[in-house]
Amino acid sequence: MGRQHWDDTRKDFSDSWKLTVEDAATLQQQYVVSPSMDNSMRKTYDDFKLYMEVFNKCGELCKKSGMKFGYHNHDFEFSEKLNGEKLFDIMMKSIDPDLVVVQLDIGNLYNGGAIALDVVNQFPAGSKYSCEG
Repeated sequence: MGRQHWDDTRKDFSDSWKLTVEDAATLQQQYVVSPSMDNSMRKTYDDFKLYMEVFNKCGELCKKSGMKFGYHNHDFEFSEKLNGEKLFDIMMKSIDPDLVVVQLDIGNLYNGGAIALDVVNQFPAGSKYSCEG
């Protein structure tokens, strides 16, 4: 899921993103996972919060087809901050765990300066803000 997949003027997904989700459903996938997030989605706090809402909308779209939307982290979610808060923390507070899952990449987490056990303890499975490994 990238910036090019969301049309802010129409407040809707691009046809290519809708077809991606449709194809995943046809293949009976359980998840549609975004493998990264481009820089333009995280330049400002407001942009980042907007895209977390788009992630929730991705989750709603996937849920209609019996799937979940997921995001695979990288190091920048732990090393970059907006308004003094780590991107990962903003993300976890903004996404709906019933719609969006986070696939933790321990190597990327470590490279971003985080400690895996601390992250898992901060966002335990079964809590409102949980991670899936």
